[in-house]
Amino acid sequence: MTPLEPRDYIITTYTDGSKHKDDSTGYGVIIFLDKEHYITENYTFSNHHTVFQCEAHALYRASKILTDILSIPDSVEYRAIIYTDSQALIKSLQKSHTSNKTILMVHNALNSLSASNLISVEWIPGHCGQDGNETADKLANIRTPSYSQSLTEEKDKLPLPQSFFKRKIAEHINRKLNKRWQDCNISKITKQLISPILNYNLNGQHLFKLNTDILRPLTRLITGHNNLNHFQNKLDGTTSSTCSFCNEHFHETALHLKCTCIRFDLLDLRRLQRPSVDALSPQ
Repeated sequence: MTPLEPRDYIITTYTDGSKHKDDSTGYGVIIFLDKEHYITENYTFSNHHTVFQCEAHALYRASKILTDILSIPDSVEYRAIIYTDSQALIKSLQKSHTSNKTILMVHNALNSLSASNLISVEWIPGHCGQDGNETADKLANIRTPSYSQSLTEEKDKLPLPQSFFKRKIAEHINRKLNKRWQDCNISKITKQLISPILNYNLNGQHLFKLNTDILRPLTRLITGHNNLNHFQNKLDGTTSSTCSFCNEHFHETALHLKCTCIRFDLLDLRRLQRPSVDALSPQ
């Protein structure tokens, strides 16, 4: 490591985090000791880590490296400026309280560094042609060997983000719910209507916000318990189950009206404004 000359009182550092094409993430740090000497560091994490974590860890590693550099016995008080293009990171550092382990780690490193030196962490716009920032970005995008194999100290390993555990829990719950859905003993028509939309990220709370005059007939259509001919035929055995809208040889079911009936448009909400599915009778 190149020792500082007495006249080099200001050290400029740039940090950055990035996401790679294979969804892995990484960080880059470049520290300019003077016009001719600089130090770089970069690592790659797994695809479980976030870009924000990489931005924060880049600042942490920059602080640790600067601490080592400035620990050289000297009577001069140095000043270091650390630039980051992450506004979210700057705002997180400005909070008086945080439970984020990565941010706490950065705070501790910066406090240690600033104990005997003037330290400033400042925001810089990303991708604006600033050489230091562009170099840090390039370093962050360089694929390196597995991070866990590169560092030996456990305290320097980047913890998995909370979002990773939330995603895993959500995936587990969805698998359990899907199995329960497949195994449950409910109307076949209901399953046929609902199953195609299960792959979409829909919030069931939206249904409860609908007007009851719309929600009631929708519920009857989905469950199959309505006044359509196919269901009435099951009740009395005399009503023809044939569709009375298109007069084709199809059972008059909610699934038929939704998907195959040429005379009925389920998206026409005007047909669902009445308090029951009596509105579905032929005109």
